[in-house]
Amino acid sequence: TDTTATELADVLAREHGLSFPAAHGVAARLVKLMFDQGRPLTTASPADVTNYRLGSILSGGGSAPSPNTPTAWADMIHRFQDAALATPLGIPLLYGTDAILGHNNVVGATIFPHNIGLGATRDPDLVRRIGRATAEEMVGTGALWNFAPCLCVARNDRWGRTYESFGETPERPSQMATIIDGLQGSSLGDPTSVLATAKHYLA
Repeated sequence: TDTTATELADVLAREHGLSFPAAHGVAARLVKLMFDQGRPLTTASPADVTNYRLGSILSGGGSAPSPNTPTAWADMIHRFQDAALATPLGIPLLYGTDAILGHNNVVGATIFPHNIGLGATRDPDLVRRIGRATAEEMVGTGALWNFAPCLCVARNDRWGRTYESFGETPERPSQMATIIDGLQGSSLGDPTSVLATAKHYLA
């Protein structure tokens, strides 16, 4: 972890103009947050949310509570929210999931085709309605942040995730960005809306 902190401090000093001692102090704290008793913080507990003041959690592909039911998801996310609200500032947690094909990590959820198949339909309204259905199923479990959609333009078929793209020309993914309208609805304040994440882009 000392090497990780030093590497991170170098980046903080270079990219954000911090002095090296200040950058190293920040880096040491960040590394402490990322590692708990020598293990990477790749899984979090409600206690971690409170102790480390975590602002968000993402259930990536395949991560799920046991049993994997909508009720178990809702209960788990509720426990994380309670832990976030127990921090001194009481800021709610942003809980996300990788709902790329619908709320696909939840057993019994509606599963939709990959983006490459949806792009082939050339039907932006269908894609918007899929986004809406996905949002409604996510809200039912308490997950309000979707780590999707993928709006990248897959130009090289050798890329192992070409199926995540709506198409190989910029026009197709742009046309199918209506999925964001479906996910977010007319307002993020709507009780059946979730926050979308347009990915994968380089900043």
